[in-house]
Amino acid sequence: RSRMAGFRSASNAMRRAAAVFAAGGGIVCAGSFTAHCLSAQPEVGGVRSCPPSWDDNWDLRKDAETTNIVRHIVLVRHGQYFEKGKKDEEQKLTPLGREQAVKTGKRLAEYLPKDHTFKLIRQSNMTRAKETAEIIATFFPNVPLLPPNALLDEGFPAEPIPVPKQMWAATDTWQHQPRIEAAFRTLFHRMTPSDVRREVRGEREEEAVSKDKNGTAKHEYELVVCHGNVIRLFICRSLQIPPELWLRFSVFNCSISHIVINPGGKCSVYQVGDVGHLDGREEVTYGKGVSFNMTSPPPPPR
Repeated sequence: RSRMAGFRSASNAMRRAAAVFAAGGGIVCAGSFTAHCLSAQPEVGGVRSCPPSWDDNWDLRKDAETTNIVRHIVLVRHGQYFEKGKKDEEQKLTPLGREQAVKTGKRLAEYLPKDHTFKLIRQSNMTRAKETAEIIATFFPNVPLLPPNALLDEGFPAEPIPVPKQMWAATDTWQHQPRIEAAFRTLFHRMTPSDVRREVRGEREEEAVSKDKNGTAKHEYELVVCHGNVIRLFICRSLQIPPELWLRFSVFNCSISHIVINPGGKCSVYQVGDVGHLDGREEVTYGKGVSFNMTSPPPPPR
């Protein structure tokens, strides 16, 4: 009881802080969605109705000069790993996890349209994600693999609704939620000329900016290798649905999710947790066991 009371207290404090930040910064984050949707809204057919809405200024770039770049963020969860390791460096990929990563690399090499490739590959700072990213990167020798980014590390992004039977410590969410939210804000946004200038420096800088401001849409692809909870939070935030719903999604080891950010700011989720490139009976796992044919919901990934 004391553990749950502490969790609720920390969660309520986080919601209040998030609501204040959202009101001042123009970005809705954890808590403010729930406060809106669970307030005095009418019920329809026994289900409380939350009026659909869309924040056009979700990335604070509504009034900024933008480009014609359509951003594709492709998200891959790491492969199966040894969960019994007490330290991160001991939680390496299992032999099956390495095979999952190989097959995911092969799938991604055929995933994009012809004459397109990834602009870069991002990775979290945890061993299982770094090993997965390194294997996948071998299929893209000309694509830069960026240094590990701890913002993408696994964690608990929000208090889930409904609350699972086995709840983690309240302090975990309190510590992890701001970091994972920061990862979202860093990666998910419309492209502006300033972004292009940072990526293309030198004499052809303005030429690149001009090209990306005019003409037909230009599609760019980024690959992010990280973790299940992080991916699920990114999906909720991209769709502007309550982040507390993240645990209702499932993403298997080495599954592929795909989010698109259009120049006008609208976001679309092309797919969630695709594992069609893996053998469903032998290679699709959620954790330490082969679990594609689940009879009950799996626990959240570590």
